[in-house]
Amino acid sequence: MIYLSLDTHTIKLFSLAKTFLGQYHGAYFQKTHKTDLLEKGLVASSDLVASAIKEAIISVSAAKVKEKDVCLILPQEAFHFIRYDVPQDISEAAIASFIKDKARADLPFALEESFFEFVIVKGAKESKVLVFAQERGNFDRFAEAIQLLGLTVRYVIPDTMCFFTLFEKTLRREKKELILYMVDHEEEAFGYLYDSLGLLEKDRYVVAKPIEAHIKSKVHAIEKKYGKLNRLILSGGSSEKIRQDLFTKEVGVWTNPLKKIITNFYQEYIKLIIPVGSQSFPLLDYDVCLGAFILTRENTLFSVSGKSRREKKTVTKGTKKPFIAIRFRDIMVFIISFGLSFAIIYFFPSLKKLQILPTKQKEVVTLTPTQAPPTPTPTPAFSRRDLNIKVLNGSGVAGRASTVKDTLKEKKWGEILTGNADTFDFEKTEVQVTEDKKAAISFLKEDLADFVALEKTSTLAADSTADVVIIIGKDFK
Repeated sequence: MIYLSLDTHTIKLFSLAKTFLGQYHGAYFQKTHKTDLLEKGLVASSDLVASAIKEAIISVSAAKVKEKDVCLILPQEAFHFIRYDVPQDISEAAIASFIKDKARADLPFALEESFFEFVIVKGAKESKVLVFAQERGNFDRFAEAIQLLGLTVRYVIPDTMCFFTLFEKTLRREKKELILYMVDHEEEAFGYLYDSLGLLEKDRYVVAKPIEAHIKSKVHAIEKKYGKLNRLILSGGSSEKIRQDLFTKEVGVWTNPLKKIITNFYQEYIKLIIPVGSQSFPLLDYDVCLGAFILTRENTLFSVSGKSRREKKTVTKGTKKPFIAIRFRDIMVFIISFGLSFAIIYFFPSLKKLQILPTKQKEVVTLTPTQAPPTPTPTPAFSRRDLNIKVLNGSGVAGRASTVKDTLKEKKWGEILTGNADTFDFEKTEVQVTEDKKAAISFLKEDLADFVALEKTSTLAADSTADVVIIIGKDFK
């Protein structure tokens, strides 16, 4: 996959090619152009954008970039953004129709002539739906520029969702926070305002350089409008030169370096990336691309480039299935099993020929008491499709919830929501099921047998929005 970020003047290309062992060879390139590539988030010239992309690909040609699929990352101003309050107990199916009705009234263009996507973010006391939409014609101009190079757009993602993905796992459902995410590059510095439930404002906060001398006025403006700013997350290549303690004292807001967040929460993803050459991956310069990489792995259907993912209920012809990594252990088991099977089939007939005079054995008749037939296990009155399941990651290992979701999707379960548990210290995987759906535990034990032995179960409240909740623990393989 090529993760391609386009902004007003800047292009960033981060190419990842998957190896047989499940890792990725990475190559990257960025350049700031004097001529505008985008105007208010839209293509200024298809030829100019295509030329910039071609230059980027040629510049990393030593890495043998062969990928044809593109994840296109665009600035928030390329999308129309709406944020809605929704009841916490509303079903995902009901939200889809609710969003359509609201969007038809609130979008400045016809819903049928646009591409849109939404995400549901649930807090302890409230839930929000974040809607991103763009006109079909605007998407076509980006696609045209990319198709000129023989590439195909697979994902279209707002940069704000990429940034949110990078610190989302640090949020706690029971705590409401106000967060300013700042990107400090050599040429520019900008940021977006979030709360615990996602993007709060669509417009960027542009800060003059040096950031230490100018950001305080932005903080005052935010706090005057919304109240206390809880955190300032610093990213961008130039942010490594800033001392956290002095910056926090100067600005008056606790500063959280992105590099520490990634080290604590996303180390598993970083280990997958093998940069070309001896240099380490400059993750703070390519934070938006890293966020897109994580997002597309954890939410494979999020893309503002077609129908909403809630309408993608069935796998149609031509739909790509998620890649399943083949482990070395599985390969060896297959080879050994095949060898034993071949040996039995080939040599067993020969062994029978050696038995010239078979030994005559005395026939022994054993009388056994008649046993009553076993009581049959009742068949559940529902199927996997009828169940709504919530998968929460409590293991602290990134990507676990997505692994379970992909597995259950293949087994044809109903609606599947993913998220993080309240903590990441669950030793044992837990299953919670409503009283009337207890037979679903047998489904889960069968479908997840390769990953975990489900021993810890409990009963969900009858008014729960999910039929089943599975909290992934550290015992998940």
